[in-house]
Amino acid sequence: MSGASLVGHFVVAGQDPPAKGDKYRISKIAKMSDGRWMFNAQMGHGDRELSISMPFEVQWAGDTPVITLTDQAIEGMQGSFTARVLIYGERYAGTWQHGPAGGHMWGKVVKAGADKPPGN
Repeated sequence: MSGASLVGHFVVAGQDPPAKGDKYRISKIAKMSDGRWMFNAQMGHGDRELSISMPFEVQWAGDTPVITLTDQAIEGMQGSFTARVLIYGERYAGTWQHGPAGGHMWGKVVKAGADKPPGN
C-alpha cells in the first residue's frame, strides 16, 4: 500500500446524495513494534490538504485488512474520528463518524504510477 492512493467517494448519512470526492495518498506504511501500523499520508479536507503521520490499528478478517480508529484525534482537524475501512483487492469500503456526522466511504486503490501515461 505504500505509494498507493485511495480514490473514491463519501456520503454523510441522512443527507441526500450526491456523493463527494475523497482521496488519500499514502506515502508510507510501516509496522510498529506495538503491532500498530504507522501511516504517512496526505488527505484532502475542504479546500486544503493535510499531511498526517499517525498510528492505526489494523485488524484482519482472514486475508482482508481493516483499518480501525476509535475516538481518535487527527492533527489539523477538530474533534475525534471513528472509522472502519476494509481493503480487498483494488477496492476499499467503510464507515466513518466525526462527532454527530457519519456516513460511508468507498472507492478504488490506485497503485503508485498507475495513473500516469505510459512512458512518464
